[in-house]
Amino acid sequence: MRRPRYALAALVVSAFAVYALAGTTIASPHAFADELLYLEAASSIAEGKGLTLRGEPYEYGPLYPLALAPLVRLAPDPDGAWVAARALNALFLALTAVPVFVLARRLLRPWPAVAVSGLAVAIPSAKYVSLVMTESLAYLAAAWAMVAIVLAAERPTWVRQTAALGAVAVAVGVRTQFVAFAVAYVLALTVATILVPGRSARPASLGRAYLPTALALAAGAVFFVVVPVVRGVPPAILGKYDTLWRSYDPVEVLRWIVFHLANLELYVAVIPFAVAPIVLASLYRRARAGDEREAAFLALFVAVNTVLLLVVAAFNSTIWAGERLHDRQLFYVVPLWLVVLFVWLRDGLPRPLVATSVGAAAALILPLLLPLPDFVWDEYGLQHNAAVTALWVQVSQGLESIGLGVLVALAVVPLLAVLLLSLIPPRLGPVAPGLVLAFFLAAGVAAWTNVAGVARDAAAVLPAPSRAWVDERVPDGRAATLLTAIGTCYPTDATQARYLVEFFNRRVVDVAHLGDRPDYLQPDRARVAPDGAVHADGVPLHAEYVVAPAHLAVEGTRIATGTSVRLALTRVDGPVRVAPERVRAELARGCG
Repeated sequence: MRRPRYALAALVVSAFAVYALAGTTIASPHAFADELLYLEAASSIAEGKGLTLRGEPYEYGPLYPLALAPLVRLAPDPDGAWVAARALNALFLALTAVPVFVLARRLLRPWPAVAVSGLAVAIPSAKYVSLVMTESLAYLAAAWAMVAIVLAAERPTWVRQTAALGAVAVAVGVRTQFVAFAVAYVLALTVATILVPGRSARPASLGRAYLPTALALAAGAVFFVVVPVVRGVPPAILGKYDTLWRSYDPVEVLRWIVFHLANLELYVAVIPFAVAPIVLASLYRRARAGDEREAAFLALFVAVNTVLLLVVAAFNSTIWAGERLHDRQLFYVVPLWLVVLFVWLRDGLPRPLVATSVGAAAALILPLLLPLPDFVWDEYGLQHNAAVTALWVQVSQGLESIGLGVLVALAVVPLLAVLLLSLIPPRLGPVAPGLVLAFFLAAGVAAWTNVAGVARDAAAVLPAPSRAWVDERVPDGRAATLLTAIGTCYPTDATQARYLVEFFNRRVVDVAHLGDRPDYLQPDRARVAPDGAVHADGVPLHAEYVVAPAHLAVEGTRIATGTSVRLALTRVDGPVRVAPERVRAELARGCG
């Protein structure tokens, strides 16, 4: 057992080194306003102001900013904090191998469990290491939550239930979306209770057996749901996402479940998806025969996949999401599918007729229902929604060069996978995870390359040598206000520039926004009076220094200009005034 553990430790160290190095190849933050949001919150903690965002309450998961805060405190400047944040992300993602190993060991021997861990940290979504966003820590928290849930489902002692509730609470503290794990936990306990013979035979004893869970859920429901609803407000636990408290179109939700299930099949390289019916049927038979570990994993697999697919599909049916794939919210289930693949290998590659036919049919049909060509091009420049999109862009371009389309790949790739699974002899079983690894690496390289390209574009807006151009010119102890004009076009180079200036300059402490569109981080908007005076919160805006587009002609002494869109730093020391006709022209410019 020691050698697999040494291998696991080596895997963690190696993954950390690889991803920390890969993170340094990204030239600039670019996923705005998310990256700015978390750095601002961490800076607020580091400066002793508490967990706030531009002086307002912070309404997202608090644990990631709390983890970043010491780095921000110790870093000499925001550039150093940005470098340190990516290294911390690399550590979080590498450490995910540990809970995945623990999860896999419930059903597998040590070496296959190490292999599952290796695949789990080689996923294309590892690209999120390069962004100051929650995904890397969320992956680690989700993996530990799944470990705690499977242990509680396997043997629901009070200690294990308490640990599972704690792990779920930590996960929610990273991403509020992970309140879904509370639902998955209850569902997993329910499924396991039904599956394991004898557990549900004495209903009177179930209340006592599940008392910690019942009490915690009752308290949570009252505090986070009932009380807010009685007050006529959305559930408090949703925080900034309270607009998602609404009714949903069942047809739209079902449509997006199909799309995301098909995308998940492509994400895991088809093979685990195709063998899933075989493995799930086998797990069910063993669970009904009294195997608690098999029952617990089956319950976990069904519960987590069902709940997260439903959450992502519901989100996609809202105006927030748009017509795009979101495996960014779903990739946390990938370790479960990897375990399924290795259980199939463990069992000797069984191929019963009915289950094999179901898996093959689903693998062949589902991708053809996914309008991937539309999503491919929609996602190409966005980068932080669908991790494997970049690979399908390259596939599309290659096929188009020979007169074919991406739909050909959606038909051929699953067909080849199904034929392989039907014909491969047991002694060549390791070929299957090898192909999954090869796909992960290809998709990962494409994703990282594409992220690097988008980051280079952002870096061109604010080149590295001049990132702190405001801090270099504003004296110590003085503050600058960022004045921006936001029209209907979002994002533009001007929008990217002002986010980057705020990201890399600590002396930019206030932000005022002009125009009809609210800022992502701050909905309050400033107004310009006919005489050019800028008003915020109904009173004239006063500032020592102002950073604004040069063509807005802020009155005062211009000190410097920076960024590719010529933001100007002006010393004002009083009421802020601009040329109103130029503000109107800026807001009317649109996306051209």
